[in-house]
Amino acid sequence: MPNSLIAVTVSFATFTCLSLITQWTSAQEDASENRAQKKKCKLNLVVTDESGTPIRGAEIEVLKWTGKLESIGVAGSTGGDGNAVLDVPYSDDYFYLKFACEGYATSQRDLQLSPDEEKTIRFKLSRPVQSWIKLTAGGKPLAGAEFSFFEITDSNQTKSYVTKEIAEKLGIAMNTSDSQGRLDLPLLPIGADLKFTVVHADYKSVGLSELTASASQIAEANLESGVRVTIDLGANEATKKEIEGKLATISLLSMGKPSRDVTSLMHNFPVRNGKVEFTAYAMEYQSLRFAVDDFFTSPTLINDPSFPNKDFDLTKKQSVAFQLELHSKAKARGRVVDAEGNGLAHAFVTSSIEFAETADPTEKVDDRATRFYRSRISGGNGETDSQGYYDIELIAGKNVELEVIQEGYFSAPSTTKCKWSGKREETLPTITQLPVPILKGIVVDAEGKPVIGSIVQMRHKGYGDADPIGESSAGGSFELKMSRLPYQPKGEGKLTTVYALAFDPLTNRSGMTEVDLTDPKATESIRVEIGERPAAWPLTALERPVEDEKTRGAQKEAMAKQRKEFAKGLLGNTTPAMSEGTWLNTDAKSLEDFRGRYVLLDFWFIGCGPCERDFPAVQLAHKKFSDLGFTVVGVHTNAQMPEDVQSFADAKGMKFPIVVDNTDGSILNQYRELGVYSFPSYILLDPEGRIIHNDHTSSSSDPFGDHSLRMNKLEMIFKVIRDSVDAKPK
Repeated sequence: MPNSLIAVTVSFATFTCLSLITQWTSAQEDASENRAQKKKCKLNLVVTDESGTPIRGAEIEVLKWTGKLESIGVAGSTGGDGNAVLDVPYSDDYFYLKFACEGYATSQRDLQLSPDEEKTIRFKLSRPVQSWIKLTAGGKPLAGAEFSFFEITDSNQTKSYVTKEIAEKLGIAMNTSDSQGRLDLPLLPIGADLKFTVVHADYKSVGLSELTASASQIAEANLESGVRVTIDLGANEATKKEIEGKLATISLLSMGKPSRDVTSLMHNFPVRNGKVEFTAYAMEYQSLRFAVDDFFTSPTLINDPSFPNKDFDLTKKQSVAFQLELHSKAKARGRVVDAEGNGLAHAFVTSSIEFAETADPTEKVDDRATRFYRSRISGGNGETDSQGYYDIELIAGKNVELEVIQEGYFSAPSTTKCKWSGKREETLPTITQLPVPILKGIVVDAEGKPVIGSIVQMRHKGYGDADPIGESSAGGSFELKMSRLPYQPKGEGKLTTVYALAFDPLTNRSGMTEVDLTDPKATESIRVEIGERPAAWPLTALERPVEDEKTRGAQKEAMAKQRKEFAKGLLGNTTPAMSEGTWLNTDAKSLEDFRGRYVLLDFWFIGCGPCERDFPAVQLAHKKFSDLGFTVVGVHTNAQMPEDVQSFADAKGMKFPIVVDNTDGSILNQYRELGVYSFPSYILLDPEGRIIHNDHTSSSSDPFGDHSLRMNKLEMIFKVIRDSVDAKPK
């Protein structure tokens, strides 16, 4: 399930949909046939106690994460041998297995699936224990404190993240501290390693870690005062009564910190007299998301270098207030079809809702993104059923912009604009999806001879993180399969002009050809001629449009802050050795074992969608440059066991070295000081282990300028490899 990402979309000149129906009929038939081939995965489950004795009657349920945890209707129970077999429909969603049995602690583990695979999973259940902690504030017992989230590592060495919403679905009680300051943990597996955050509306959150579940008090903590934050919903008396006591979901994210950092706040607080109040740290925050059942709120609250919001700077330790307006949600119905009018299943439909912008006579607003965030909010989302129908929550009488996200398809125009009356019988406009074309062509040299083994990738001047890559094979031919079209600069719809960029890893030859995606003949007969050029040419051949001065200045200021905060990650520094983790696909035990080679550090974890979309480029880099003094080192978090990471890597064909972080997170804790707090993240090292480029601390004066490994890793690796070859004595 894609994330609900709303882009700034202003319709560009449309091309005729009817002419494309005939031209892409065969591609549509192929896609329909592929969708008809349902794939399933067979799970052989073995459930025992900690001594290895099989457990009869353990209930196992498959849950799917779609922004919330929900059942997919697949469940079973173990027999006398502790075994159960489940057939799970394959999809690329993120799944969990829930294990429950009387007399044992309810437990869970993540589940990764590959098409048509059969896998055996052994899982141990442990006896439950009641642990508790003691809380105070100002030296007195603190009542009313709650858990924000748990990180649980059980005897299976399975790490689970449990929020209040997830706990409810798993049947795990999330308690509140009593008048004596005692806060009972849920019943957890005995001996489990614990890390969690405690929240109270009147005090700053506190984080506790390195604890073990036992039938006793396991910790105590004192909560301290912080900055008071008030959200005023501006509701009339009738609405105040309707929302009184409802739980509002607050997500307050710290600037430049991981989302689970103790300074961030993700919790539910009650609405009282039309307001929600809580306490934050005295620091700068980047966004505040607010959600309450049955209502949308406006405006969007965000603090970004391109459109800063001074109210998010709490370093002055003064109370702050945000004013929001409530809008009743209403459910609308629409449909997504293919070019022949057949309903498309599992298409994700997202929406934005437009509000009139309030003009500020003292400020000249000429940045489109700023105007977007001031005048629009994210609406509801929906997923189509087998007939292509979807339900989505909107606001009656408001202008709406709908966008469909579905791998292998695109809309023309890219968004659908309408105004919905609020009447259930009035359906939204039907949205037609067209198959994304496959880019086919050949790579030739200056004499017209085919070139085999060149790296070929789609490039463009817009935005997107799923750009296809490949290599030229027999006869110099290549195919690039796009999953979706990129966005134009500044969000002006989808791009229909892209480029095929090719470069030969063994020489300094490179070249590029423009491609019109609306011309089926052009997409099937691409010819890229490569010739001698500087090693930096593939990186600089297609420069993105220059941002306006205001945005550019804000971005530079933000990067300057990061360079100061993450000084250990600056150009020329060496990095931590990673000797603490579990190494896979290699005999190496440390980064020091790769001295003499260029190294790309790829920080990722199973279930990270953007990480997975980057896998083809990472794998191709390792394949094409490993014989030239280069290697990829994947760095996986401690969220999964090493054997699960190995199985996942094998299924994905990831043959490069991978190090899995220790259960205590020691590797990632060290690399956070270099700026690695989001995924995927990349750092490029030279043969002496020094940083050549770090996406989190780069500057325009660096050798690669403002380019990023996230978007241009292949071109940047090509440059350092070719420069090193050219520098060697002839």
